[in-house]
Parts: sequence; structure tokens; C-alpha cells
Amino acid sequence: MNYSVDTKQVIHLSDVHKRFADHPVLTGIDLDVRPGEVLNLLGPNGAGKTTMIRIMTGLLPADSGDVVVTGTNVRRHPNRVGAHVGIAPQELGIYPHLTTRQNLRAFGEINGLSRHDAAARADTLLESFDLGPQARQSAATLSGGQKRRLHTAIALVHQPEILFLDEPTVGADVGSRLRILDAVHALTEDGAAVVYTTHYLPEMEQLGGRVAVLAGGQIAADGPIDDLIARWAQPTLDVAFTEEAPELPGWHREGNTLRPEHPQGTPGSLLASLLACGGVHADHLADVRLVPATLETAYLAIVEATHDSLASDQEACDVVAA
Repeated sequence: MNYSVDTKQVIHLSDVHKRFADHPVLTGIDLDVRPGEVLNLLGPNGAGKTTMIRIMTGLLPADSGDVVVTGTNVRRHPNRVGAHVGIAPQELGIYPHLTTRQNLRAFGEINGLSRHDAAARADTLLESFDLGPQARQSAATLSGGQKRRLHTAIALVHQPEILFLDEPTVGADVGSRLRILDAVHALTEDGAAVVYTTHYLPEMEQLGGRVAVLAGGQIAADGPIDDLIARWAQPTLDVAFTEEAPELPGWHREGNTLRPEHPQGTPGSLLASLLACGGVHADHLADVRLVPATLETAYLAIVEATHDSLASDQEACDVVAA
């Protein structure tokens, strides 16, 4: 099935707030997701990623703000969203005593497919996820990677316009991981939108698409992966010495290795500034290794900047209160 692709958002969040008791979790979320794109949702543990997903899927009401999914106002009509979305949470959701094929057929019918269409979709997904040899096998006896693939396939059985994948490759072997990533690419090529969360950042770089960093209750940064890396990260150096590294301001020392704490400029200029420091001798260098800018270094910089901004705001509030 090909999904209709246009330039309209399939997800639109505006000034979304959510708190639990006295603890604010989301404090003004603005976010749009378009058909055919992967949105990689990234943030520290406890940042509110799962809360956001539950709000977008109608499983949890927002306290305030606009939540529109495939044209439906989710706050007013939370039950109308289910037919348009597929959800694969981190916890496996399969019937262990049913076979792999029976799981797919059962979930297809639960999601409104006819018996015939559910059977056809099951056969398609068994092939797509390389589960054909396990079609008649009890789900309880599948390997960890096979269960993870089945879990993801179940979320796709009714061909949703939006797929939410929360840590879909946790515990998966390399083959299963690649199958799941291939399925994500195939979905977006057909025009579906995918909201993807993982703590394995190289996986996000492999998927491509956009990254939205959730920190401090808000979207702290949002954009294509390459743009975020260029904006927030810089290549740096690991400089190893033949003896214990000298202790220098602005450099992090670990054993016989130094790395700039806040790299500024090119790796060449960093090395030149290091060699210009007193007590650093070129003949004591053992190795100089270029460390490229990555999504991980960009993410850490974004989270640190958000933390510093929040701390600064809190200090200002404390001064006013005093």
C-alpha cells in the first residue's frame, strides 16, 4: 500500500503541557511531523518522551495545548486516533501461546481488518521481517530478536499512517536490528511517518531524518541530523603522551591522554595551542587522534546548554524571590 504524501503535518503539537502532581514534565511542546519522514525523538531518561508519545496516540490527555494527529483533535476525540497509528512500545506485546502468523492475524482483526485482509497482511509481514520459517512456531519459543521483529510487525499490520517505535531494537541481534531499520525506511518511502526513540545514537544516524531533542520539558533542538551536528558539535582531538599527561586548564586529562573540554576551532589549531603551552613537549607525544563530530557530541552539548539555561533561570528567580 502506498500512503498519500503531501506537505501537511500528520502530527501537530502546539504549546502542549503535562504535569504529574507537582512535577511538570512537558512545559510547552511545539512540534510538527510530516508524511514520509522519520522523527528521531531523543532525550535523557525521565525527559518525557514516553509521555509525549502517549499524548500523541490518545492514551494520555494533555493538560493544555493543541494536539492534532491526522487531522483529528486528540484532546477532543482521543478514540479516533487508533486506526491511523501503530505503536510498538519497548515492552513486548505478543500472545506467547499463539504462533507467529496467528499473532499477526489476531492483531490485524483487532485493528479492524477483515479476516481475509488480516491473513494477507500477515503473510506480507512474515516475508518482510524474515519470519516465514517461524510462521507456525509458538511466539513463546522465538528468539529475542525474532520476538522483537514480530512485535514491530504487529504495529504495522493495519498499515498505519504514523508508526511510533519506542526502543524497537533493544535486545535485538544484528540481523533483527537491520530488518527493523529496513522496515522503517520502506515505510517512509511509502509516505508513512515514523516517530522513533532509542538511546543508541548511531542507529539514528543510520536512519537519517530529523532529530528532536526533548530536555527541560521542551524541544531544545530540532532539525536534520547533519544540521544539528554542524550547529552543536565540532571535531576534536585525543592527544596521547608517552608518560602521564600534563594537567592543563581547558583540557580533560585521563591517564596519559588529553581532550579539550570545550573544543573551539579546527583540530589543527587545537593541537597548535596545546603545543604552545608550557610544559608540553612534542617529543613526548605518542599519538594524536581526530575525533569527528557526531550526533552524540551534539546531543550532549544541547543537553548541557539546556541544563545551564534552566539553572540560570532558576538563579534569577531565586534572586527576585529574595
